[in-house]
Amino acid sequence: MKKKILIVADTPTHPVIGGNRMCILQNAHLLREIGFEVFFLLYDFYGVMDSEKEDCKSFWGDHFFYFTPSGVYKSIHKIASKLVPSLNRKVDFYCSDSLVSFINKLHIRENFEGLLVNYIWLSKLYKTNIPKKALYTHDVFTNRADRITANYKWMYFTPNQEAKALHRFENVLAIQQNEAVFFKLLVPGCKVYTIYSPVTYKSQPITGNHNVLFFSGGGELNVSGLEWYLHEIHPEIVKLVPDYTLCIGGKICDCLNEHHIDKNIKLYGVYDNVADFYQLGDVAINPAYSGSGLKIKTIEAISHGKYIVVHPHSAEGLYGQPPLISSEDPETFAQSLISALANVSLIERQKCKCRQYCESMSGYIETIYKSLF
Repeated sequence: MKKKILIVADTPTHPVIGGNRMCILQNAHLLREIGFEVFFLLYDFYGVMDSEKEDCKSFWGDHFFYFTPSGVYKSIHKIASKLVPSLNRKVDFYCSDSLVSFINKLHIRENFEGLLVNYIWLSKLYKTNIPKKALYTHDVFTNRADRITANYKWMYFTPNQEAKALHRFENVLAIQQNEAVFFKLLVPGCKVYTIYSPVTYKSQPITGNHNVLFFSGGGELNVSGLEWYLHEIHPEIVKLVPDYTLCIGGKICDCLNEHHIDKNIKLYGVYDNVADFYQLGDVAINPAYSGSGLKIKTIEAISHGKYIVVHPHSAEGLYGQPPLISSEDPETFAQSLISALANVSLIERQKCKCRQYCESMSGYIETIYKSLF
């Protein structure tokens, strides 16, 4: 009989419009591949859209669970967050005790072997009765608002609050090496694994065209990186490769307007299957120069066998020696792209490197999960 793993998150897995959703799905896929029966519990605290809930149900089937706190609880929470703003910086402010009870009831029925908790603000789930637990951190949230250059509006906490969350779990999973080092310094003795995000290499035919691909969510940091590329690099490539096209996909398309667009740019919007977008070309970019967490857009392009050029920030903390080119110099960035466009022999060598990289990283992550659960 397969061991059962319960993954808990407060973000839906579907539609796959963000890097965090992709991470959750990739972890679920890998756990299935190595023999676990995987279940997903969506904790709806912020108001998940009905369409997102239905998309999750459709994907997970009878392995999907849903829990939302009572309306009274949410109302009290909303009032308290305004009257006492400091409560918003407490990791336990977002996780209802009733969620712990709900999971314990599921555990009686399903007999889970392991629990994979996403994000530190759900760390209260260490109280559940599931025997083996791990916290998948996704990011460092200590003073995150001070570290992000854009107009930051999401979660951040004090070092003490993040340490409190990490200390609760025997196994802490960091998404990149830099963050693992920080967690070990924050909580000495804490068992931290750098687990990155699992990927499966997807072989795609070489197009030989002059398209450059960028697939991204709509976060401000992604938009800022794209604006840097459009201002500093894009005009130079247009000048030297007139039929070059920048193909942009994902939710970032909703954040762009007419001043971003010219005849060498095409917006493709959201894809249910991101592989369909990556079939448009052989070369990709990740120009994001700020932010934290795993560089999902970089890994995603590698997993599709693309020749990718990135800002150095978008290569930080990755597993091993990733097959990419990084530069913050606009001229070098542009020339790296131009040298790869329609260069079939270069693309073929790159595809081989990408496949080997993905297989090596997946094997490393498999070993960790087998030891945890």
